[in-house]
Amino acid sequence: MGGGSGFGGASNANDTRPPREKYANELAQIKEMGFNDEELILQMLKQTNGNVNLALERLFSSLQ
Repeated sequence: MGGGSGFGGASNANDTRPPREKYANELAQIKEMGFNDEELILQMLKQTNGNVNLALERLFSSLQ
């Protein structure tokens, strides 16, 4: 039987798209909350593997 990645296609480990493309939905979601520094947002999304909640926690922490 052929191998496959299962549900949902490629995993994040195999995703070679640039972060701005890879995390486009997450970036838009965070920007809708009032954050405007795309580079900082993308940095946080990369660190959290696209986890919006964790990225937001880090962004809020960086404001203090």
